Amino acid sequence: MATGTHGQSLGTRARSVAVGVAVAAATALSGCDGGTPADQGSEATTSAETVRSSSSSPSPSTTEQDFPDVRSAGVPDGVPLTHSDGLTITEDDTVVDGQEVNGRIIVQANNVTIRNTKVTSSTDVSPLQIDENAEGTLIENVEVDNSGEPGLGILIRGDDTTVRAADIHSAEDGMRIEASNVLVEGCYIHDMQRFSGGHHDSIQIRKGDDITLTGNNLQSYKASTYDPQNAALQIGSLVGDDPISNLVVSNNLMNGGNYTINGGRSGDTDSARYTNNQFGTDYRYGIVANLQQGSIWEDSNVDHESGEPVR
Repeated sequence: MATGTHGQSLGTRARSVAVGVAVAAATALSGCDGGTPADQGSEATTSAETVRSSSSSPSPSTTEQDFPDVRSAGVPDGVPLTHSDGLTITEDDTVVDGQEVNGRIIVQANNVTIRNTKVTSSTDVSPLQIDENAEGTLIENVEVDNSGEPGLGILIRGDDTTVRAADIHSAEDGMRIEASNVLVEGCYIHDMQRFSGGHHDSIQIRKGDDITLTGNNLQSYKASTYDPQNAALQIGSLVGDDPISNLVVSNNLMNGGNYTINGGRSGDTDSARYTNNQFGTDYRYGIVANLQQGSIWEDSNVDHESGEPVR
């Protein structure tokens, strides 16, 4: 058994993911996600007063599509891990494989590969950071544990980055993207840690073109505390003046948030496509808000349980 797990075997894919934990009572929520339906001045399209509970309907049924969880994302079962302190990578083409890193990994070189590795750090910055001039990074079968601290699980500032089959948890935010040509696929982002005044998103995009998010399980909703947090996908607070172009969000399972997807302010994106995604019902206000001009929302975006189109 790999040491980078939560006590469950890894390496197999889940047939379904339970997203409908019943809420027995209304829970008072603190922090900036609880007070407003949209991010930093974005105008919300709908509103509600309390967390939407799945207690009125049965748990989601098994679906044909597989979504990642702790059994399929993170370090695979049986991979031995070698203990290591934090790493700053400055040499091109470096490969980090089979490590248990107690500290941060900072990538400052090109074409770096990090795979079959667990990163544990109590930083308030980011346990795994790809710097701006570091291009071509591959992160694969990695677990990122922020130890319940207010950091960003993975911060991507380098172009041409791929994150595949990562298990990211126990951070204030799961992933932040500030780069172009980024692919995030097969990842499981869950159990984020709430902090007063925090802004808790599974993924936030602040900059970049040609970003693809596909086949991920983005659980903004934290079942243990009945907390929807802010968003599974948040676009906004852009770095620079260029809008986000050619964003593709497909074949993901997303659940929770004030709005599960918040498209940000006017002008934040100029082209985006949302297709074949499934949605849970543990949100506070609704599934989607603030989709900007140039965003295409297809009828293939459906309720995870019923299969009915949602918007």
